[in-house]
Amino acid sequence: ARGEAREALRLLRPRVGQASEAVEAELAALEQELGAGAGGGGRRGVLLLWRDSPSLRLPLLNAAAMMVGQQLSGINAVFYYSTTFFSSAGLDSPVAGTLLASAVNVLAMLASSAMMECAGRRRLLLVGIGGMFLSSVGVTAALIGKARASAHHEDDWSLNWLSVSFVLCFVIAFELGPGPIPWQIGAEIFPEHARAAALSAAAGL
Repeated sequence: ARGEAREALRLLRPRVGQASEAVEAELAALEQELGAGAGGGGRRGVLLLWRDSPSLRLPLLNAAAMMVGQQLSGINAVFYYSTTFFSSAGLDSPVAGTLLASAVNVLAMLASSAMMECAGRRRLLLVGIGGMFLSSVGVTAALIGKARASAHHEDDWSLNWLSVSFVLCFVIAFELGPGPIPWQIGAEIFPEHARAAALSAAAGL
């Protein structure tokens, strides 16, 4: 089992590569966490963790903030109302637009998984947030232009496709950072004995 864990760490840590010292150090740290969890009276609730472990308070706040930010980012509205939005954008088949958004979502998530170790969590998170902001500004500008064109009884198809493109860019930016990274970081910043309670509390928000 230790050999399998060692090989898994080498695959999951491209930056470490074949550096046996770094792999062994991380493997020893994992074993120490498991031992501490087994000998420390089992897992504890989040209130006990907050009271008895001051060093875990800041990571818990960080994890909770990222989870809340993920839910308030607007991605749920994109998928809940995607068919209505694509219909108002003038697509002949709004359902096809929804399927396209879902496909872009999956592809962007796969790309993020491959880039996470190379680019780093912080950089991807900032790039994703920035991309979502710019995409929101873009789709807002496109919809304002579309409303003005409609007021003059004009139909500009370029604005329709521009608004759809910005929505897809929003989905891509979300999946590059704010989508998967809060779950990844949450699993990494807590020791094993506190991980379940801390992550469940953060995700429950």
